[in-house]
Amino acid sequence: MSGRLEFTRKTKEARAIHAGWLCEAIWEGKRCNVELTAGRIEYHHEVEAERGGDNSFDNCRATCIPCHRLLTKAFVQAKAKAERQRAVQLNSTAPATKPLPLGKTDSRKAKIGGGVAPRERAVTKPSLPPRALYININQGKAR
Repeated sequence: MSGRLEFTRKTKEARAIHAGWLCEAIWEGKRCNVELTAGRIEYHHEVEAERGGDNSFDNCRATCIPCHRLLTKAFVQAKAKAERQRAVQLNSTAPATKPLPLGKTDSRKAKIGGGVAPRERAVTKPSLPPRALYININQGKAR
């Protein structure tokens, strides 16, 4: 099962009543218990649809908005980490990116009025000789 599943209005109402209109999110073994009111309530899938969850009453949790954001963020981070670990196990790497056409590394450049012109490479100047670090005050010349 994949994609987003919305809870029905009936399921949402039943879950809010079952929760006693208090947030059901659990952090470090303790329930949030913030009072839920209209406009300040969101519903969280205990088991996400991507992991085989459904939109049933048992899979629904009534949460306050800050807790729902944190729960969703934690799920997204865990999903990204799992995908990175899977890529490492499969020994796959990110696809190689091609340089942008007419970018800094291209031998051509785009003209403002349109069109393309050859890129003029900067001529490297010869380096300057090293400077003296100290000046002899008595003589006024660099050593």
